[in-house]
Amino acid sequence: MPGCVVDIRKMPFVRLLLIIIAMGIYLTMGASVFQALERPVERETEKRMAKIKNDFLIEHPCVTGKLN
Repeated sequence: MPGCVVDIRKMPFVRLLLIIIAMGIYLTMGASVFQALERPVERETEKRMAKIKNDFLIEHPCVTGKLN
């Protein structure tokens, strides 16, 4: 019969492969959206932390560290 699986033992592997591919695409898309939404906040936080670090190192010369 057309469209039927000849060997039933092969079908679960095809379904599993399709599910793995779909999950990979789903996770990649979700990570991309999350990264796009969080990128501006992350950059602002990095700038703020660099300023805090530089201010601390200037105020405490006995602490060694690289000024950014």
